[in-house]
Amino acid sequence: MTSNERTQLILSLAVRRMVRALRRLDPAFRRRLVNSINSETVREYYDQRLRLEGDADVTGVVDRYPFAPSDGSERIAAAFWPALLVLALAIVLQRLATASSPHRVILQP
Repeated sequence: MTSNERTQLILSLAVRRMVRALRRLDPAFRRRLVNSINSETVREYYDQRLRLEGDADVTGVVDRYPFAPSDGSERIAAAFWPALLVLALAIVLQRLATASSPHRVILQP
């Protein structure tokens, strides 16, 4: 991984963390906070990312927050890696058990 790719990855993670934190805020306060960003390009970028993530439905007593598309992909990744680790561990244990079996049969042509 090059230095440039590493920097892009770190910035991408920082932006996702910031968007997630902004989504937790009250919509009016979030708007004021985003409007206080000095750079118009950065402000428009965060506006776009927040629009893609969805807004809360505050029409009644209960606030409804939609699940963002990024939340779904992160949940899948969070489930995939532990499952892969468990599968790899099971394969290694099975091979160790087979290799150390006293009744191992070696077939030769």
